[in-house]
Amino acid sequence: IYDIEHLMLYDLHAIALDAFTFFAVGRGWKNKGCDTLGYLIPLALSAWFFSAMTEWSVFRYNVSMYQIMCVWPTELYFF
Repeated sequence: IYDIEHLMLYDLHAIALDAFTFFAVGRGWKNKGCDTLGYLIPLALSAWFFSAMTEWSVFRYNVSMYQIMCVWPTELYFF
C-alpha cells in the first residue's frame, strides 16, 4: 500500500525538485535576460545531461559501502 512513508521515501526528492523548478521559472520572467540563449542553452544541456545519465552504465551504481568497495568500476572513482 502506498502511504505517506512511501511518498517521503521514494518521491519527495522529485516533488522538491519540481517545486523548486516552478519557483525558479515563475520568478524568471521578472529578470531581464532569462529568455536569451545564454540562459536557455545551459538549462537545456543540464536537463539533457541528467536525463541521459540513466542511460550510461557508469552511472548505474548506488553510493553505499558495499557498492563502492565491491561493485564500482575503476573509472567511476575518477568521475
